[in-house]
Amino acid sequence: MGNRALVVFHDGREYSPAVYLHNGGFHVPGLLRETWTYMEGRRGDVGYTAARFTGICHSRIPGNLSLGLQDHGENPYHVDKAARQKAWGEHSPGDAGVFLVNVVTGHVERTEDPDGECEAPREFSCAVPDKEASV
Repeated sequence: MGNRALVVFHDGREYSPAVYLHNGGFHVPGLLRETWTYMEGRRGDVGYTAARFTGICHSRIPGNLSLGLQDHGENPYHVDKAARQKAWGEHSPGDAGVFLVNVVTGHVERTEDPDGECEAPREFSCAVPDKEASV
């Protein structure tokens, strides 16, 4: 397969559709940090942050594969942390798993497939500068 990931943006009330990356899971922390920098002055906007993140990904992924948007209908991420872990198990693409990004604080939670490989920590901040922010 690839190094799959889903990235979901939220502000605690509103949740974006999931951005699906087929081969870029290990690049997600750097892409999020780049997006966070790009959103200076407009942080907290779920739709625009998701759109800008998708645009950054699109500019780096050639062709018409490996990038998509997924709407899970009733959002499985808008629940308490324990229930979210269960929902992630049902919706995770495997590999790098699901990244849940708070567009207000920059806090990121990640779940992963037990057999997946991803160097990203389970929790981190996209507000922290990273020398590998641009991929």
